[in-house]
Amino acid sequence: MELLFILCLVSFGLAYDKASFYGASYISYPLQEAKGVTDISFRFRTHLSDALLLLAAGKTDYCMIRLESGKLKLHINLGAGESELSSSKGTYLNDTQWHHVSIIRREANLTMKVDDNVVKKRLPGRFFELNIHFGIFLGGQGDFSELFLGHMENFRGCMEDVYYNGVKIIEKARSRTGSVHVEGVTWNCAPEFDADINSDISFIDEGAYLVLPKINSRAGGRWQIEFKTITPNAIVLYNPGGGRGSDFLAVEILEGVVRVKMARGLIVHSERVNDGQWHKLHLLFNPSLIELSIDNIAMSTQIESGGTRYLDLSDLFYLGGIESDKRQKAFAKGIKAADSSIMGCIRPIEVDDKIYGLPNAVISYGVSPRCVWWYPCHAGPSPPCVPRATCEQHGVDHFTCKCDTDLCINPDYAEKYKVFSKSSSELELVALYPLTVQEGGVAVITTQNIDVILDHHKYGVRPSGVLLHVAQSPQHGRIAVDLTLQRNLPQYNYVDGEKSKQFFTLMDLSRDKVRYVHDGSENHQDAIVLEMELIPETKFTLPSYLQGRNTFVLHVNVTPVNDPPVLNLLPGKVLRLTQNATCASINFLSCF
Repeated sequence: MELLFILCLVSFGLAYDKASFYGASYISYPLQEAKGVTDISFRFRTHLSDALLLLAAGKTDYCMIRLESGKLKLHINLGAGESELSSSKGTYLNDTQWHHVSIIRREANLTMKVDDNVVKKRLPGRFFELNIHFGIFLGGQGDFSELFLGHMENFRGCMEDVYYNGVKIIEKARSRTGSVHVEGVTWNCAPEFDADINSDISFIDEGAYLVLPKINSRAGGRWQIEFKTITPNAIVLYNPGGGRGSDFLAVEILEGVVRVKMARGLIVHSERVNDGQWHKLHLLFNPSLIELSIDNIAMSTQIESGGTRYLDLSDLFYLGGIESDKRQKAFAKGIKAADSSIMGCIRPIEVDDKIYGLPNAVISYGVSPRCVWWYPCHAGPSPPCVPRATCEQHGVDHFTCKCDTDLCINPDYAEKYKVFSKSSSELELVALYPLTVQEGGVAVITTQNIDVILDHHKYGVRPSGVLLHVAQSPQHGRIAVDLTLQRNLPQYNYVDGEKSKQFFTLMDLSRDKVRYVHDGSENHQDAIVLEMELIPETKFTLPSYLQGRNTFVLHVNVTPVNDPPVLNLLPGKVLRLTQNATCASINFLSCF
């Protein structure tokens, strides 16, 4: 059983000793030791050509493994000066494929194996202990500055099975053993590292952003960005400018419209873009001009160049948001949406005829490949809520309807959706998936149509205690429940006024005892209004937010069926067919 569990974890990319680093992530593991032997092994994958993988740091001694121009290099200093060992010539390791690294040191004898290639070296000096005082750093240095080894880019990609002298670094970090520090690491190999250049980008977390590599924009640039969001205020694109210069560029959404602000110019478009639909933004800028087009509606403005022919935009470009450390300076530049992510999707962008996407990112936070955002409240002609109800976005693809009546969901709404507790919008109760039935046919209603997400066992409610009352029967069919003997007990039958009410339980659903029977009419949609009630066992009391009933709608999609032709004869008329003839071979009008 344990082996099966481990295999499942590996198959879903959730192996325990695996980690994703996003360009600003790192692990710091405290370690103090002085040894004449060093054993390091790990696997990694990345698209970066330059990045720090691992650093074991002492006061003067160190062992550092990094990528330099796509090659793996080991830098080690045991007190007699730095020695360097490099992977084989002509082999580049920034190809997003997994590579295995093994380093073995026995006193002065050093061996490094990268995949199947082995290189060796003998270290100089007379003393061969590696004295470590500050610990092991994985993926980046963080704030560590006791040992200056030059500027090093953080790692972006995946690492797994990291061993340093028998210590499983990632496993220790994940379990927070000792004083380990973890910054921005997730315990998987994130899907964004498998995305291709054409993949859409979803900005999911609050404060999400993506950093592009440095793009030469001294003379200006032409940008094309396609995005969708419902956020009224958000960053689309930002460059804080060079260190000394006053130049900067910001494309932001303010109160639903796009505003472009530069150090000496400003333009605000009139088209509203926070409607959940895709919009195309074209931006042309240079030291004397800003031209902005939204969905082919163009505006432009001349700006004061200040006598300069170039722009100082030598910093990195931020897409979809800004990292927290740079927001205060952005506010000081007059950028009003500096603390708001776009919370939506951006398609691969085009800059001066070159495409940029997830594989080009040097840092990311809170993003994922593909567009996972869907805005039901803005989706189209069939709104999810009844008239006079308020529709609010919930998460990346759900909604909540708020109204003064029990039924807030539009019975004609034909998409999947979730029902949340009335008093707690974070508590999921049920997920509804439309039922499909053939015209005049019968379909079983299962837990795949009515999926009770709530952990009802936690509240002392058995499946037989999850009651689903039919508050409004379908108009073009009926509900048939396979009754059992227990249904004849008094507590399973009740009368509301003069009308007997129908209900079934979650146990009935799980045993395929509930069916929808279509009446054969030409209507291709139907709806069943249900009320869920929880009946706990005698020793349990439901919390107030689960008491009462929650009303929702199960939509039914009816697949039309071609009806067989019907021959109608007028009174007194006779149809005569010759031998071996059929009605199909006769003129249609002569059949009446």
